[in-house]
Amino acid sequence: MVDAKAFGAAKSGNQVLITESKVLPPDCKDERAALTDHEFMTCDFVIPGFALSEKRWCWFFIDLIKPIEFNADAFQSLLLPQKHKQLLHALVDSHGTEEFDDLIRNKGRGMIFVLYGIPGVGKTFTVESIADHTKRPLYTLNSGELGITPESVETNLTAALALAAKWGAVLLIDEADVFLEQRSIHDLTRNCLVSCELTRKTKHN
Repeated sequence: MVDAKAFGAAKSGNQVLITESKVLPPDCKDERAALTDHEFMTCDFVIPGFALSEKRWCWFFIDLIKPIEFNADAFQSLLLPQKHKQLLHALVDSHGTEEFDDLIRNKGRGMIFVLYGIPGVGKTFTVESIADHTKRPLYTLNSGELGITPESVETNLTAALALAAKWGAVLLIDEADVFLEQRSIHDLTRNCLVSCELTRKTKHN
């Protein structure tokens, strides 16, 4: 994900300023031909961004950047009952439109799915196929990456939700059952983690 502004916010010591795109003449078909020698000298061969697969900020070689190839057939390959697939299809297609909202304005703009089942039934593939179907980036987090204290979970989850909202991405929190277990009077730390997770999700709906 190429995002110089978010890169600068995450790494304040390496802020990068990118000006507005150069306005090209209507008959210009080659952007390079419209650049002056001075503009060529100030161009860099890398651009800042976030590697979704490695989950870290880095620099991308501009010559290696290319459009994302989405798998349009992945959603149809889901081994789910047809009614379930139709329901998922309707929900994700209507999400983000003006018709999709709650009685309280902007409260229903979020969408959260809780997928459960034994390993290998296709929970992760379901999320991946939805991301491909909607042509959105997929940001995957493991529950262990959020931390083990309420403070670290809140900080990391808030940052992840902010990036997902900024990029219009699908956020997958793998093994999230650790945050959804029933609270107990004997484990106050777990109670804080569960409360923290539910509060963060509610605020970002």
